[in-house]
Amino acid sequence: MQIHIRSQQIAVEKTLRSHIERRLEFSLGRFSARIMGATVRLIDVNGPRGGEDKTCRIDVRLRPTGSVFVEDRDANLRVVVDRAADRIGRSVVRALERHRSSERRNRVTATTSRAGTNLGGPDREPVRSSALRQKGKCNEPPTL
Repeated sequence: MQIHIRSQQIAVEKTLRSHIERRLEFSLGRFSARIMGATVRLIDVNGPRGGEDKTCRIDVRLRPTGSVFVEDRDANLRVVVDRAADRIGRSVVRALERHRSSERRNRVTATTSRAGTNLGGPDREPVRSSALRQKGKCNEPPTL
């Protein structure tokens, strides 16, 4: 998984860079086969004025579903990176689950639409289609 770190008005030292990479690897490592890359943007909104102005935006590009994006803001840069990394991990899980459930729905719909032409077989459940029963092609006796 490639991790790109970009910053605006924040000096990204070697220790901060390794912290970001470690946190993202921990949050996203199990999905590395499904992730093309991640971009981390660190922004100091107010500049030298201080306050809760450090923003961390993480954009993860997924192979089957597109991308997932989170943003978090805090005064401490390490805290905001940690929270954003946790949130992106949960968001990737949800996105992959949605993709998997939509694949299942599509598979069930395709199987169901073909069931009208399926006359059953030794390894399949009998078709209980009233149209087939009327034609006498159903392999199960009609229920009375």
